[in-house]
Amino acid sequence: GATRMARLVVDFESRHTEFGPLQLDALRTLHAETLSALSAPEGLLAASASALRGTSPPRTSRLKPAEEGLFVAVVDDSAFSRKIFEATLLPALGADAQRSKAIGGTKEEQVGFISFALGLVDASLHDLPPPHRQADVVLIDENLALDGEVHLSGSYVLARLREQGYVGVACLASSCDREQLARLMAVPGVDLVSPKPFHASALAAALLKAHEVKQLVTSAHATQEKRAPFAEKLVSLTHLEGLPHSSIRSLMDVAYNNATEPSSPSSAGKRPRFLSASSLYAKLAQLEKRFQQSESTDQVCHSLKGVAKTAGACRLAKEVQAFSANPTTAGIAQMWSLLDATRSKLLATGYLSLPSDPVSPTLPHIAHRWKKNHSSFSA
Repeated sequence: GATRMARLVVDFESRHTEFGPLQLDALRTLHAETLSALSAPEGLLAASASALRGTSPPRTSRLKPAEEGLFVAVVDDSAFSRKIFEATLLPALGADAQRSKAIGGTKEEQVGFISFALGLVDASLHDLPPPHRQADVVLIDENLALDGEVHLSGSYVLARLREQGYVGVACLASSCDREQLARLMAVPGVDLVSPKPFHASALAAALLKAHEVKQLVTSAHATQEKRAPFAEKLVSLTHLEGLPHSSIRSLMDVAYNNATEPSSPSSAGKRPRFLSASSLYAKLAQLEKRFQQSESTDQVCHSLKGVAKTAGACRLAKEVQAFSANPTTAGIAQMWSLLDATRSKLLATGYLSLPSDPVSPTLPHIAHRWKKNHSSFSA
C-alpha cells in the first residue's frame, strides 16, 4: 500500500538514476510518512484514500464464482504477495480452498508449478491419481526470483504450460510500467495481464469473465465433437488406473519413442530408422515396409495392435484391425496420422516426457539455466 514509495522507486528505475544518499533520504521520508498514516486513527482507510486519489474505484464483479469452486493456481516468489493473493483474490474468485494455492517460495515450487497447474500434483508437489483436473485459472508472476536474482520468466512458464496442453485462463502479473504491461499482453497464450498491486474485485471480475468465455468455447467444441463422425476416443488409459503417474509416463515413453538414427545420403526419400524396436513407430514402419514389398503383414499387424491397445492408442488399434482385413496405402497413411495425433495428445496431457527444452529467444540465459538443471519438467 506504500504507493508513493513505489512510484518513487519506479521513477528512479525509469530514469536510470544512480541510487545514492539523496534518493535514500527521500525514501526514508516517505517511509516515515507512510508509517505515520498507518498508525493514525482510521489510518488504513486514510492511506488507501491517499493511494487511490486520482484513480477510478474498482468495479465489483457481476459474475458469480462457480458453485463448485474454481481451481486457481498461483506462482509468485514473494511470500507477502502470496498471502495477498490467498487472502483477497482466491476468496473473490470463490476458489476451491482444498485445491487452490499460491506457491513459488522455493526453486522446487517454481519448477513444479507446471505439474501443479496441470493437476498432476497437489500444492505440496505430491503425485495425484488420474483423472487429472487442470486449473481453471493460473496467475503467474512475470519475474520469478530466488535469492534476489530472476530465476524464471512467467512468460516462459506460461509457454511451457500451453505446450503441455493447458487450456484454462492464464494471467501474468507484474509491477512493471504500463508499456511493459502492454508488451506482456502480446505474449502468446496470455488472456489477461494484471499490474501489482491489484484491486481484487476488479481482477476477479476480469478472470471470471475470461473463464466464462473459455467455458462457452469449450462447450461449443464438445458439441462439435459429439456430432463428428469419428467421435470415438483417441486415447484411453483406464486399464492403467491405480499406477503412479510417473510409472505410466515411463511406459508411454517406451511405447511412443520416435527417436531416429541420423540420416545419410543413401536414405534420402526413405523413412528414417527408429532407434527403439519395441516402439509403436518402429512397428508401424516395419508394417509399412512389408506392405510395400508385398510380404505378409499378419504377424506385424497382430503385434502392432497389441502394443497399441496396451499403450492406450484405441483408434490406432482399430485402424490396424481394419488394415489387416483390407491393406491399402491410405490405411498406412491413416495409421501414421493417428499415431502422431495420439502421441501429441499424451504429450499435451503430461503422459509423455517433453522433448529437449527449446531455448527461449527472449530469455536465453534463463532457458540455458533451466536446461542445465532440468532435462524435463517432473510430474
